[in-house]
Amino acid sequence: MPQNVPPRPASRQPPPATLVLTEPLPDAGMRKLAERPEVRLLVLPAPSDAELARALPQADGVIMVMERPALSAALIALAARLRVVCRCGVGYDNIDVAALTRRHIPLATTGAANARTVAEHALY
Repeated sequence: MPQNVPPRPASRQPPPATLVLTEPLPDAGMRKLAERPEVRLLVLPAPSDAELARALPQADGVIMVMERPALSAALIALAARLRVVCRCGVGYDNIDVAALTRRHIPLATTGAANARTVAEHALY
């Protein structure tokens, strides 16, 4: 005689992670991100500090494309869900690394991604 087994709960997908971008990435990058159903994109072209402050409470990740606005300790404090920050470009003096470190939030950079372009610009 079969036992009465309770039904399995429906599989729940976690809500998409919100990724805040301070500028759109090149088209190929934006397409790759848009293909990911587990990621919700919030693109803020050249946001003011106030615009970024309104977006950060929902951010799981931030991609800083331009140097401004700076990602200060005060702005980082608004982002309770923040798990990662990426700076596209060389240098991260516009990001409060100490504030990220205190919260164990990693900072990724694109390193030498544009080194050839910078070298060509310097030579020509």
